[in-house]
Amino acid sequence: MLVCNVSQRPPRRAITVAIAEAGAAADEPGTGNIVFATLVDDPASVGETVDAYLGEILLEAASASTVLDASIPATYAADVTEAATAADVLSATLTGGVVTFDGILGSFMTLSNGNLTATHNAINSTPTGARSAAVQSSGKYYFEITVAAYNGGGDGAGILLSSGTYADMCNTATNCTSVNFSSGNISTNNTFSGKSLAALAPGAVLGFAIDLTARTAWIRKGAGNWNNDATHNPATGAGGVTIAATGGFSPAIVFNSWVGDNGTGNFGATAFANAAPSGFGNWSP
Repeated sequence: MLVCNVSQRPPRRAITVAIAEAGAAADEPGTGNIVFATLVDDPASVGETVDAYLGEILLEAASASTVLDASIPATYAADVTEAATAADVLSATLTGGVVTFDGILGSFMTLSNGNLTATHNAINSTPTGARSAAVQSSGKYYFEITVAAYNGGGDGAGILLSSGTYADMCNTATNCTSVNFSSGNISTNNTFSGKSLAALAPGAVLGFAIDLTARTAWIRKGAGNWNNDATHNPATGAGGVTIAATGGFSPAIVFNSWVGDNGTGNFGATAFANAAPSGFGNWSP
């Protein structure tokens, strides 16, 4: 009998092995430059864009010479504003100025001192004078007239209706509210108001507070009482002389007969001799 030893290979089995590679420091970056990217939200588009750049975006400040190119769309619409310079010229349509005796000038009258001083330069029997062209029919105003010299009994000052004449103001006080220099009487539309400042001395300053909206006037000599009555006060509307005539008025001065009679108006171009009452402004151009 033949006896043999047989060795049988064990059955094969699957072996699972995880092979791990250590990361190498020699890994290479991708090609190209490093890109710093900013995500820009375009409000005019539903999509976003990437603003890629290699450094900082340079911004140029807008200047007066910058021209906007309308063909290039922009996210922001902006006006380029140039600061005003000393060479800028004011538009001729702007209004303003100073009130003077620049209205209808009576005969035998001359104006000086920037048309603020009116002087009677001849002996005549016809009342004459000067007035402002600035006519007002409403509002509250203050102005002063300094009586430099007077001799004629009809000399005076106040407000004259635009349709009134110097004869009206001198002889009958029609179409005006005024004070007579020699008597100091305050009259309105041919009626004595019952108020008098007494005779004026040369150099006296008359202050006129005129409320054309309420049709009321207050007149004082120097810093004295308004209408020579302690109860009259334009700042509170107390008292006052009624402006009887209706229409537009302007400041006026009137003379009769004598050569050299003159007066000077101050309508706010310089400081007043006495403070204007509260609520009363300059007579406007």
